[in-house]
Amino acid sequence: MSPNQFSNLLLIASCFAGGALAQPAARLDLKAPQLTVVVARAIQLTATPYAESGALADASLVFGVEPAALASVDHEGLLRGLAPGFVTVSVRDTLAGVSNQLRLEVQPWRIEIQPSQIEVRVGETAQVSALALDADGRVIPNQAFRFAVGLPAVATAGNDAIVRPVAEGTTSLVASIEGSTMAGTATIRVLRQSDYRLTRLQDTRTIASSAITAVHEVTAAGTRIAYLATLANGGQAAVVEENGRRRVLLAAGQYLPSLARLPTRLLNLSLNARGDAAVLVEHSDDPWCGSALIVIRASGNIEEPASACGLYLHPHGLAGNGNLTYQLNSGGQGLVREYSANGVTRTLLSIAARPPEMAAVTGLNGNGLSVSRYGHALAIVATAGGAEAWHYDGQRWQRVARAGDAVDGSTIQWFNNRAFAGVDGRFFTRFGENGILQMAPGQTRVFTKNQSPYTNGLRQSWSHAVVDVLGDKVLINANLVKDGKDLTYLAIIGNSQATTLAETNWIIEGGGFLADGRVAAVVLDGNDLRPSLLDGVTAAPLFPAGATVEAPAFADWRYPVRGAASRALVMRGAGESLVETGSGVHRAVVSSGVRLPGSGKPLIGLSAVATATNGTAVLIGSFPAGNGLYLWRAGELSLLIDSVGAVKGPGGASLNFLPAYRHRLLAVNNRGETAFAGNSGGIDRLLVIAPGDTQARAVATLGAPLAGGILNTLEHVAIDEEGRVSFFGRLNGKPALFFWDRAKVDVIAQSGPATGNKAALTEFFSIATSGRDHNVVFNYSWTSFEVRAYDGIRWTEVTSTSDPRAGNLALRSSFGPSQLSRTCYLAQPLEGTNGAYCVKPGGAIGIVGRLGDRMPGGGTLLVPLGITVAENGEIYLAAQVYENGREFAALYLASPL
Repeated sequence: MSPNQFSNLLLIASCFAGGALAQPAARLDLKAPQLTVVVARAIQLTATPYAESGALADASLVFGVEPAALASVDHEGLLRGLAPGFVTVSVRDTLAGVSNQLRLEVQPWRIEIQPSQIEVRVGETAQVSALALDADGRVIPNQAFRFAVGLPAVATAGNDAIVRPVAEGTTSLVASIEGSTMAGTATIRVLRQSDYRLTRLQDTRTIASSAITAVHEVTAAGTRIAYLATLANGGQAAVVEENGRRRVLLAAGQYLPSLARLPTRLLNLSLNARGDAAVLVEHSDDPWCGSALIVIRASGNIEEPASACGLYLHPHGLAGNGNLTYQLNSGGQGLVREYSANGVTRTLLSIAARPPEMAAVTGLNGNGLSVSRYGHALAIVATAGGAEAWHYDGQRWQRVARAGDAVDGSTIQWFNNRAFAGVDGRFFTRFGENGILQMAPGQTRVFTKNQSPYTNGLRQSWSHAVVDVLGDKVLINANLVKDGKDLTYLAIIGNSQATTLAETNWIIEGGGFLADGRVAAVVLDGNDLRPSLLDGVTAAPLFPAGATVEAPAFADWRYPVRGAASRALVMRGAGESLVETGSGVHRAVVSSGVRLPGSGKPLIGLSAVATATNGTAVLIGSFPAGNGLYLWRAGELSLLIDSVGAVKGPGGASLNFLPAYRHRLLAVNNRGETAFAGNSGGIDRLLVIAPGDTQARAVATLGAPLAGGILNTLEHVAIDEEGRVSFFGRLNGKPALFFWDRAKVDVIAQSGPATGNKAALTEFFSIATSGRDHNVVFNYSWTSFEVRAYDGIRWTEVTSTSDPRAGNLALRSSFGPSQLSRTCYLAQPLEGTNGAYCVKPGGAIGIVGRLGDRMPGGGTLLVPLGITVAENGEIYLAAQVYENGREFAALYLASPL
């Protein structure tokens, strides 16, 4: 009993003491400590009887409450809240018949509106809900809520809990219970209506069987083989084969819920004998450089040891105990890290923390660093006296070889920059006699060299690369003289013998030893690529023809194309493929293994892809011992120029090579005229070629005089429908923008100091053409941006940070590898979030899609991946979307409202 209850009873009892003095009650005084009680809590009521004289009177009290569903009261006046609302508490004296009552409110502890921050666009609605909670935080059931909005000019809300926006702005939403004064509040932010209606064409949630069309990056460990596969639907998968069983480890476009990660491309992989695998992937979280290491354990657990630019994964980075050793290059520095099987990461080596024994060594950086699964490293460094090789054994550095050293009767002239670490930790690298040098741990020795004879009658004439190591056997790609012929083979060298496995003329990014000594690799059979199991006598297919795996269809939307034919975009696939994608269509039209026009050799790797607004595409592809530039038009692949054919570079010089990875130094117009960077006659140039040309034209030459300066770098290129080219790079070390009118190159803009009310022009971000216009994104010290158009004579502002026509959607910043497609771009506006926007006629900015948008078909936009505009003006948006705990990539058609 509480002290208040005891006092109350004592007071009543005193009225009955000495019966002769007792007086009947003429009135009752009923009091409460407060006029509210919280559901699931109680307050003590006090009732005091008084006689006519004002003295305390004799009484027998009975308490009651109505409605009884909202509160209860006991015989001592303890009132407990049950549900929100107003109640009447009464007290009556059964002796004298007098009574009194008090009106109180039963309140919830609080009212919550979900969500508490509501964003809704004009033309859409938002469903909300409200909860009433008791003092213990439990939901009070069966409550009806009323909703009201602070500023009806911004939004309205009815008792159906639907928010209906009226105009752009911010206001409050109030939820209350009928018969209660307590309310919960939330904030409503009404956003401007999108200017385009989005229609979802496809997404990566659909997993389906797709044939394996090509295999890359093969590795092996124990009884397992792992490889990266290009699929017929343009997707890509990391696959493990064991005893005829095939399992997909990871696929591009497959969401990993435990990591909240969506891989967009698979780059490298590693495998250990117990079945753990590691895959280096690209992902969409960072539009400039998004790489992550993903570990898939044999148990099925998926982990992410690291996500950063500059990651490097070795084929044998995974040790047998599950530990992963990997390399991280950043800013020219190098780190070697170990991720243990129990999830702990530690740095084993940092080049920045130079040890005493390396203090005098110059030229050490991450690009010359190779690592082994044991945490050891080999560094090839350039010094004034030539190259040196240094080994790190986990504790200290030691020089193991240098140019000029005599090893096994050979004088080392140079080292290859990158070494290969075998499963036992030994490092192998090419050296100056076109052979292989075996280095620490252990004695440095010449493993093979030019003209080395083997006991079984073969002789080496050239070595290309070490592919794998198993005990005393080394798998190499080399030229060997056999039966009087000098050919390129995949071969096993060991015990002074050379065993040829297959004539290759090239090898696709590796292979590996199985525990039984067989080799898994992709080799050439005639001019066909064959993923095979080889033992030196027989060759068996790695998997049967027509083998399929389950994976989503996925195009490389992170590097979007410039345009497409209506409802059929042509772009790079996630795998080594060119795909057609759009409304109901997603298929690889060109992929590894296809016979290339001109050379007749198979395509073994595809890098950059660019398209024009009518769907014409160009691609850079490699084939055994060469590479070329190819045109895809009207469903056919044709040769523009390659490194072995009759079409030449300027002055009749042969094309030596083309850049081997995706970049922005490739562009094509609707006629098929192509601007590209390449090396011809030993000179790096910007070149132009058209279908039917027998010789490419030079637009600019790196390291040569241009427009009153020296051209240092090339960074981005575009070509218009008249064949005129714009490009930017560095002139005398400063960012500059150039224009080639088919006769001469002029500088049309260059970085410089602040002028007037403009900040300093820092750099140029992106170029895209539209008819005769060359649209460029200008960056002014990251404080303001412009999209400007150049028609060959004059500049016109398309939009800018200070453009009054753009209002609060004016450019704050631009982002992404391909920000601009005609006059559509990815950006963050002055007000609002990252999204895709287009400049409409008249200069107003149209919203295509923004972070947080509810997307048609369901889901919320997380990341705009790319935007492209077709010849007929159709706009396509690729985006990463979240729905019901899953993320996926989707392609939308945007139609003006």
